[in-house]
Amino acid sequence: MALRIKHQTSDSSWTTPAAGSIRVKSDGQWRTAISVKVKQGGVWVDSGYVAYPNPATSFTGSGGNGDNRQVTFTWTAPSSGATVTGYRLYIYNSSDTQIGTVNLGTGTSYTYTFGAASTTYYVRLKTLGIAGESQTFSTNTSSGTRLRVVTGAASYPYDNSRWSANVSFVASYWTQSQWPGEPYGDYTYHGSKAFDNNSGTYWTGQSWAWPGGSEWLGFTLAAGGARRKIVALYNLPSGNRASTVSLDEFVYPNFAWTGRYWQGGEVFGFQVIPCDFEISPFSTRYFRLFYTDLGYNPNAYGNYRVLTAEVHGDYQDWITDTGTVAATSNTTTNA
Repeated sequence: MALRIKHQTSDSSWTTPAAGSIRVKSDGQWRTAISVKVKQGGVWVDSGYVAYPNPATSFTGSGGNGDNRQVTFTWTAPSSGATVTGYRLYIYNSSDTQIGTVNLGTGTSYTYTFGAASTTYYVRLKTLGIAGESQTFSTNTSSGTRLRVVTGAASYPYDNSRWSANVSFVASYWTQSQWPGEPYGDYTYHGSKAFDNNSGTYWTGQSWAWPGGSEWLGFTLAAGGARRKIVALYNLPSGNRASTVSLDEFVYPNFAWTGRYWQGGEVFGFQVIPCDFEISPFSTRYFRLFYTDLGYNPNAYGNYRVLTAEVHGDYQDWITDTGTVAATSNTTTNA
């Protein structure tokens, strides 16, 4: 049967009470009636009155990170009150302004995807029944009515690739390739002696090339990393010392000059040529090491001779350092 009530008003009409609007006093407190029965023909029958559902409890959330921005919310269904037909999740921004709602079924967990990483949100929950929403929000584990969600930072790639510090190259990594023909003058190549760390043995020389001369260099990278860069060459002469040493690059076998040129000066006994060129593994680059201004000495032609005792150098390896900084976790707390 339908329940109808009559208020003492001017129209004195009978009206059907709105769902959830009847309250009764119990133990000194006014409480919302869950159901109402009336006595009809000596029998108590259900009036059909519908009450509001009670709120859920133990509302909490966890999980997710800044990439998926997902948090799984859980709660405990009310143990009394009107029948629960679902739940409604309320989403608020950092200013506590409502920005969305999600209607849910009767389950007690739901995974929600937030809109942005590294952002603060607030979340509330209400129970749904035939009469509508619960009159209050569900409570969290500290008896509050909302949760604060701070989404984690999103992952991002990084690239710290760089050239290494200078490393002195040795014969096991670098070999002096035979350039066709012989140098000017009466000295032949002895490639292995360029790297033997013995300044008393000569790689090659220029006898009659006053006021200058040149040596051909072919450096082959026989081992090592995928990218290697020569950053300095050190020429250790024996006897007459050129006031200027230089290096330029040519293309073998037609001796075409590439336009790449470096010039150096004397440092701690070596004639140092700062440079900048890469050599890939198992490839060769060709250069000319040449001298100028040996000075004038009329006593003998031999005084103009330049003997190259050692050729040293510095290189840098390319260090590949790339990856991804992982996303950080979302945090959910009572608020």
